[in-house]
Amino acid sequence: MSFYPRQSSSYLTGAPLCQRRSTWALGRTVMTRNHGGIPLLIPLLFPPLVVLQSQSPWIPPANPNADKIFNEIRQDFKDKKYQTALEKHVWFHKNALKFNQGMYGVRLSYAIAEWIELGRVYPPALSALQKIRDDSCSEIKSGRGDFYLFNDISSINEYLHDEDKTALLFVFLKENNANLAKQVYPLAQSSLIQAKKYSICNEYISPKQDIDMANHLLNVNLELAKKPEFGQQLKKFAEDQYSTSISTLVAIMVVNNRTEEAGLISIDALKHLDSPGFRKMLADAKQGVFPSSHY
Repeated sequence: MSFYPRQSSSYLTGAPLCQRRSTWALGRTVMTRNHGGIPLLIPLLFPPLVVLQSQSPWIPPANPNADKIFNEIRQDFKDKKYQTALEKHVWFHKNALKFNQGMYGVRLSYAIAEWIELGRVYPPALSALQKIRDDSCSEIKSGRGDFYLFNDISSINEYLHDEDKTALLFVFLKENNANLAKQVYPLAQSSLIQAKKYSICNEYISPKQDIDMANHLLNVNLELAKKPEFGQQLKKFAEDQYSTSISTLVAIMVVNNRTEEAGLISIDALKHLDSPGFRKMLADAKQGVFPSSHY
């Protein structure tokens, strides 16, 4: 469920941004009456409660700095320059990686979260984000999309609480683009589980391969956690990630009547991580219960 209902807005389909700005209610008058009952028009001496100042269109600099522009978005939001903030959000989403590959994670997390925050006070921003998502879905369906575009879509849907749309898009890929469906399954798994499409999940898991990879990642992260610059925070992250991924794998197998295999996976996993919390998660998973904090 999104914060605002979907809408067909002239903001999205009409003239360029610079032609769609307007200043609302530059002044107002009120009607009153004097003691003789004669109506009088009295100009208000204060501005209207809601005013959006006309803004010049934002033009990206010749050599844009993606990190600087992202920080500018936050300041624009504080200054209530909502239209400018939106234009920079759109630019950042479409162009940031061309100038700084290190912004990949920020682009699909903080940037989307703050875009939605902007949409709470400025609904056209939410409509613009939904349009980018919908246009990306159309590109995927036309056969022009890839893993990275699907990741964009699934990330936006997660923040919009539209995970059902990710599941539906994956089902489309399963039927029309098997190779891409196999690549993006890890991105779609949580959405498929929320949609209770367990049989589809069963087609894409590879228990032995999956647990070998999880074991490897756990060991690598636990080694890194021994370094002071990472420490307990990374250790907790690694253990939580491992517990969730293995419990999810076991639950998928159980709900698809692969109970014996699920038991073997559980035994293997406990050799790598054994804690009361993980044992409880595995016990629940062996009853077909998915980790509650994620599904």
